Amino acid sequence: MKKPNLFFAIYGLLWTAFNSLTLGWFPYVHSDEAWLGGLSQAYLTSQTISVTEPFFDLLPRQPHAFKVLYHLMEAGLIKLLGMQVTSVRFLSVVAAVVVLIALYVGLTRSLQNRWLSLGVTIVFSLQPIFLTSAHLARQEMLILAVLAIASLWFRTQFFTVGLWLGFGALIHPNALIGAAMIGVIVFKDWLIGTTKLNDLIRMIGGLFLAGVALILFSLKLSPNFIVNYAQFGISLNVDAAPIQRWQNFLAYFNYIWQPGNGTYWLPAMQIWLVLALVLTFMAAGILLLNHLGYMNWKLENRRGLVDGLLQIMAFLVTIFVIGRYNPTSILFILWPLGQLLAHLGTGFYRKIGVERPMPSLVYPLFDKSLARLGTPIVLIALIISSAVSSWAMIEPFLPVDRSMLWARKSADNPFVTYNDELAASLPEHAIVLGNLSAGFMLTERAQQFLDIRNLPFAADASLAGYLKAHQINVVIWYEEYDFILNNPAWWVLYETRPGRTADPSALAALKVILDNHGQLINTIESPIYGTRVVSFQNNQPWSVSLYALDWAAIS
Repeated sequence: MKKPNLFFAIYGLLWTAFNSLTLGWFPYVHSDEAWLGGLSQAYLTSQTISVTEPFFDLLPRQPHAFKVLYHLMEAGLIKLLGMQVTSVRFLSVVAAVVVLIALYVGLTRSLQNRWLSLGVTIVFSLQPIFLTSAHLARQEMLILAVLAIASLWFRTQFFTVGLWLGFGALIHPNALIGAAMIGVIVFKDWLIGTTKLNDLIRMIGGLFLAGVALILFSLKLSPNFIVNYAQFGISLNVDAAPIQRWQNFLAYFNYIWQPGNGTYWLPAMQIWLVLALVLTFMAAGILLLNHLGYMNWKLENRRGLVDGLLQIMAFLVTIFVIGRYNPTSILFILWPLGQLLAHLGTGFYRKIGVERPMPSLVYPLFDKSLARLGTPIVLIALIISSAVSSWAMIEPFLPVDRSMLWARKSADNPFVTYNDELAASLPEHAIVLGNLSAGFMLTERAQQFLDIRNLPFAADASLAGYLKAHQINVVIWYEEYDFILNNPAWWVLYETRPGRTADPSALAALKVILDNHGQLINTIESPIYGTRVVSFQNNQPWSVSLYALDWAAIS
């Protein structure tokens, strides 16, 4: 085995081991992870894929083909390892390893330099958003793996890659982003004559067939799929007018720049976003200098830069068109940025031909000896800075006693403590109205668990009737709800009224019922999981109270 390949294999094993050990600690568990895991567990218990989330009985849900493959894979891990955070998160670690292998193989092919390919792959693997996504039980990393694998063959296996990208929606509909990022390059290749029209048509045909198959499958699972899915999209504001869509687009990147006023923990990425802009403008500048005749980089490097810039554009345009701005989807832009870094580094490392005299202030940047020395120095600096920043990001989440990383449960883990304290207060045969932030525990320990998001879909007058009908005997009330009731800006957090008009009447009505008929069982404190808003976590104790409810006495 060649030395770079051996180094990559050793590094990959160490990377996988470290990230597997820290799965249960970093980052904080999001309620969406319990949501997805709960549906996967329902696949197991019901032995069918035509089910919806058991904790949502009023919140509109429907079975469909999208995400089916993800839930089947997650269900396999749950059956093998149990319904716990580390089980469902492990799928993302595996997908991340696939991404890194595909990146290293692809770069080795295109750059013809294994050491540079290894350096870029290590830098990629240490990016904070990559590590964060590798630890979340969500679909983004798997979609990135679909994109990475497609990148290895999209210029030779057009129809197969089209099918592959299309069926990526079996993981999540956001596979459309990956399809756009590959499709724009194939379209460019056709425009410049390096790809035949038949090849372009074959890729489109593969995408079309996959799309038709998924829609037909979804209609079989739910005959009203198209209408219901369109209504679901409207509830997510994907039908926003262009001006509103643009405002949402800007707000999305403002959130990425300053995360905190949402429910997803994201790493601080300001410096990395600046570096992304530097890479983008450097790539555009190099291409311009080549076009003007000041430089004559090799075709594969110029093509790599063009492809990377086109993929960045495709990502931005696609999320704007879709109109769905999930902060975790910023992961996808990392792929083209990795390509830009690789081809810029290789271009500078190789001998640079100068066709015309360079301006005196610019030429030193392109001096052959300086450029050849600069590439490995820059890569080493990026590896060190990425490793340091990523460790600084993860370390605060880890236990002081590092041996606890091996323990299945640890009192130092705030998520474990939160769930154990709630579980200790649950009576036998508890039918719980609670929050998905405790979903992993409640789906296992409660006789039945229903999520708070159902309440807005029960008319105010029938809220008591809803509690009676389900014989709900335990309600978990979060201090966060009191905060929401007193702060209109946060009414929308639990979608407390169907549609887009935020209204806290469901929570307010539940509060009245608890005040009149609830008996306090216990109150715990959870500075992290007592609220879903990241900027409020750890800023106060945040109490969580369990109430017993005698549903027969509710009038």
